[in-house]
Amino acid sequence: MVQIKKEPVRRATLDSAFELFSKQGYANTTLKQIGEGAGITTTNIYRYYNSKLDVLFSIAGPWLNDILDHLEVEMAAIQNSRRRLGLIVHTMWRIIPEKDNGFHYNIIQALSTLKPDDQYSRDLLLELEGRLTGMLRTCIPEERHFLLEDDRLAHMLFMGMDGFAMGYGLVGPSRRSYAIAEDFCDILLNIERKS
Repeated sequence: MVQIKKEPVRRATLDSAFELFSKQGYANTTLKQIGEGAGITTTNIYRYYNSKLDVLFSIAGPWLNDILDHLEVEMAAIQNSRRRLGLIVHTMWRIIPEKDNGFHYNIIQALSTLKPDDQYSRDLLLELEGRLTGMLRTCIPEERHFLLEDDRLAHMLFMGMDGFAMGYGLVGPSRRSYAIAEDFCDILLNIERKS
C-alpha cells in the first residue's frame, strides 16, 4: 500500500525542526528530537525528507524568500537609490544573521559538516542570488552594473551574510556591522566621504 503524505505531518515536522534549530542549533538537534516535537517517529520523517539537511533546507528556502519578499516591499516605498541599497546590505549583513535567534547560522553549521560526496544543491543559493541581483539593479547606477554580472555582487553579499551569521552564532551581534554596511554601500557607489 502506498503511503499518502499528509500536509499536517509535514508542517508539524518543519515547525518542530524550526523551533529546535532556533533554540539549540543544527548540530545539537537530532531527527529523533524533531520527530518527538512533531509527535511522529524518526522513521516517519524519512517518508517526507531524505535527511536532516533536507529538513533544514525545506525551512530555509521559504524563510529566506519571505525575508526577500518583505525587503522588496520595503524597497518599493523608498525613492532614494542609496537608501534602497543600504536597506539591502543591512538586511543581508545585519537583519538575516540575527533574525529568529540567528537561524541562518544553522545553514552554516549544516554546510560545514558536508563531505565532498554528499548531495548538496546550490539551486536555492543561485535562485536567491538572481533575485537579489534584480533588487540591486534598481540601486546601482548603470555605469556600475558590471558589478552585477554573473550575480557576483549578490554572491558577495551572501558570503558576507554567512560570515556575519557565523559571528552571531559564536559571539552574538557584530558591533561593527552597521558601519561596515554603510562603508560597503559607499564603496559600491564610488562615494567619497568628506572629512
